[in-house]
Amino acid sequence: MKKILVNIIYVALKALTRFLMFLFFRVHAQGKENIPKDESFIIVANHSSYLDPVAVHMVFRKNISWITKKEIYDIKALKFIHYLCRTIRVNGAIDAAIDAINEGRIVGVFPEGGRSKDGSLRDGDVGAAIMALKTGMSILPIGIKGAYQAFGTGMKFPKPHPITINIGKIFSFEKVGKEEIEDSVLQDKKQYIMQRIEELL
Repeated sequence: MKKILVNIIYVALKALTRFLMFLFFRVHAQGKENIPKDESFIIVANHSSYLDPVAVHMVFRKNISWITKKEIYDIKALKFIHYLCRTIRVNGAIDAAIDAINEGRIVGVFPEGGRSKDGSLRDGDVGAAIMALKTGMSILPIGIKGAYQAFGTGMKFPKPHPITINIGKIFSFEKVGKEEIEDSVLQDKKQYIMQRIEELL
């Protein structure tokens, strides 16, 4: 019964959020045909606004378990939202994300870590590469445009501005069986991931 109630609340909140996001930000997606229909995968995207995970979420039917910074995850007012969306706290995130991927869930990662201060794409970390290499799971790159203008760092309140979600073609790396992965391999895969995101911006 509890699970059914949670699902009803989730669907209702998502419908309301989708309406508000379209009303104020005209969120629309390009490349939706690239979204796999019957498999789990890892989403990687640029990050310049608190609106980013919400905007991307609106494009997908399935829930996305975003890896979230400790400061955001620990906000008490957002505790129920994190529960509904099954967000993953950044501390211990790789192991938790790998478990989520193996459960068939979609995991969302912002490789840059925090938000970009000027809206430009920064260098990322190797977390998404580790997840992909250890699980063999595919990666779906996304470029988010307009979110920085709508609610970038330094802005106290969002303002109406169109947000575009550019969805790239999915790709994957060959699964690595060993526990430790060479740093040169991680750096190479990380650079490839960031390049694919940059192409969509």
